[in-house]
Amino acid sequence: MVSGCNRSRPSRSESADEASADQPATQNADKDPGSSIGSATMEADGTLVLMLRAEGPDGTVGDAMFRYPKTHPDYQKTLDHLGSLKPGETKPVPSWPDSE
Repeated sequence: MVSGCNRSRPSRSESADEASADQPATQNADKDPGSSIGSATMEADGTLVLMLRAEGPDGTVGDAMFRYPKTHPDYQKTLDHLGSLKPGETKPVPSWPDSE
């Protein structure tokens, strides 16, 4: 978490196992479809950790952390979306298409 960050709503953290498969990461309402919605890191064991942010037009802000261990059913789909990622590497997360 960034120190001194103002929020309209408290942040929420949950496991990807608890997240709905029909609702992958949300995208920022006013951003281009290709823009970053957060960051992804691969841990040493291959687990993907996504730190995501969505911002609404009314100033509402939502933060979420999703963890995808290699055994998660959406692991490969998430890794494919991110592109290549190696253990210890962090990269931006592109927004998902609305149709996914």
